[in-house]
Amino acid sequence: MILENKRLAVCAELIAADGFADINGIKRAADVGTDHGYLAAYLAAEGICESVLACDINEKPLALARRTISENGLSDRVTAVLTDGLDGIDGSGITHIICAGMGGELIADIISRCEWAVNTHLVLQPMTKADELRRYLYENGWRVVTEKARRDGDFVYSVMLAEHTGGEIGYPCDERYLSAGRLIPGETDAADYLLMRAGRLRKAGAGMSDSASEEVRAEGRRLTALAERLENEAEGKI
Repeated sequence: MILENKRLAVCAELIAADGFADINGIKRAADVGTDHGYLAAYLAAEGICESVLACDINEKPLALARRTISENGLSDRVTAVLTDGLDGIDGSGITHIICAGMGGELIADIISRCEWAVNTHLVLQPMTKADELRRYLYENGWRVVTEKARRDGDFVYSVMLAEHTGGEIGYPCDERYLSAGRLIPGETDAADYLLMRAGRLRKAGAGMSDSASEEVRAEGRRLTALAERLENEAEGKI
């Protein structure tokens, strides 16, 4: 099976490469906001996961997911579930939770409401407010193990694999982490992500430069300095 969506392909790659599984070496996933069910079907079809729950809050996308599941002969391995986030889902046996294609705030809310999420690894792909999601993860004992960037069309997405430590995270929750996560310059599309973030920070900083408030102007200078740091990282200067 071919997974054409590049950001979803990274989600699959992270799960495939992750050593986390049950005692029998088996992986089972819950794909939240599954939409057409492409990722859920791919994980099962390629043998990355033994079974997958394809979850969505709306019946229309879930009907599309059921069609994808049926067309690929995966009805015995992928189950479509109508639910808000992971509400009402029994997490027994689930090793990975996927939240892709939604805002960072919504992802944080879904994870916060799921008591058994701490027993899994998270694969997260925020469309917006990635900084707020990163802060939530840090403040709630989640360590981002791996973060990858991937360009798809005109946008560059970040995909994170996180595990719950409940204690020491191992890196600071500083402005660099919040802005660009744990991306490593030099890896695929990482420089593009850093430059994209830098551009937004520069734009925000410039908008504050003419403020009558010195406090606002100072914040603008801080954002501009952070943008320069990210640009230098992207260009290999630091």
